[in-house]
Amino acid sequence: MRFVLVLLLGVASVLCARLQGSQLNEGQVLTVAPRDSDRFDTKAVAAPRVFFDSRRVLWVMYYYGKSFKFIEKHPDVTPLPTGYVGLAESADGIAWRRLDGPGEGGSVLAPATKKGAWDSAHVGVGDVMLSDDGKSKYTMYYFGGSLNDGLPSPSNASNTICGFPLRIGVATSTDGLNWRRARKPLLELAPSEKGWSGEGWPQFVQLNETTSLLYYHSQANFSAPFVVTAAIHQGKRGKWKRLDYPLLGAGPEGTYYSRGVGTRWVVANPNYNASSPAANLSDAGRALTLSTSQWWMFGESVAPSPNEHTISLFGSRDGFSWGSLYTLPVLMPRIGVKGAADSRFVGTPNAVVRNEGKEVWLYYVAVRQGEAEDPFDVKETPFSIGLAICKIDGDKIDCERVPSPLVPQTE
Repeated sequence: MRFVLVLLLGVASVLCARLQGSQLNEGQVLTVAPRDSDRFDTKAVAAPRVFFDSRRVLWVMYYYGKSFKFIEKHPDVTPLPTGYVGLAESADGIAWRRLDGPGEGGSVLAPATKKGAWDSAHVGVGDVMLSDDGKSKYTMYYFGGSLNDGLPSPSNASNTICGFPLRIGVATSTDGLNWRRARKPLLELAPSEKGWSGEGWPQFVQLNETTSLLYYHSQANFSAPFVVTAAIHQGKRGKWKRLDYPLLGAGPEGTYYSRGVGTRWVVANPNYNASSPAANLSDAGRALTLSTSQWWMFGESVAPSPNEHTISLFGSRDGFSWGSLYTLPVLMPRIGVKGAADSRFVGTPNAVVRNEGKEVWLYYVAVRQGEAEDPFDVKETPFSIGLAICKIDGDKIDCERVPSPLVPQTE
């Protein structure tokens, strides 16, 4: 018995030693810029948006971030890691190199400088696309808030959190670095949303030749569940119109999304066969599975502690009605692993289909346990961007973090 105990202690020591090294930053592909630099992202990076740029013949990642200088200058602006939008590029999707944009701190999109502008407090990227119509135009759907707006703090109603409510905007570019934003928000807040935290993290999805959806999520207040909904666009000359119902709300008590789904990423099932027998059964006659879903949604699911923020997978046959595909998340934080890059939570998923539909490269924000009670408080909580490769096999999915190409960071 004593020998077994010593052996177990020895194995534990070896595992602990390994976690002190490269395993702590397993999955990390982009960390914050050096604190003594003038970069916009010295304190936080989040919300990776990755696609293959056919003009650069490289993978590109748009993301948002925040600097120590920003926090010092605007202490009352939202503690979210939003602030500026930046750009990085990669040959393989794993090792990334930052590009310097024309904006403050090397950003490609910064808060508007015009006094009273709806996005003058902070901005964050939702989605970026490069058109394939021969014009090579980049389109960015983003969100932000104004220095003139704010909502009461949930911890102290006498304090105001500046930069809320969130609104959605659009910007265009010919080179992916210099952006021209529309003067007004793409969507104005609905009268029924007065007092809400707003609408953010938009994603454009083309459902078919005539119909597009702009997914986003909202929250009635800082303590309310997250709700995924969308605006719809039909025809070439139509306008965006809000759907008057939620597409995905909070799950039942005890589920991993009992407080709803916030940030999310929708992709078409690359292996979907519309002519298969399973695809042509009525809704009542077939189960919603990975293979029978025409659309997949990787969502940042929110639940009470300890697993507050995880990444889960939902399916849909039409892009409107969504259901959970698994009883457990596909990617969870490493709660309790001190010093791990994602020991607090994972979120802001971005899914890229690779390897002829056999893999999904899942980019996400990794948050390490800090001193702050609020996991979104970038003042005390370390943020980085991670990558897990998800293997697809029929109705099964298995996601594993990649070995990090970065030097492990110390506490």
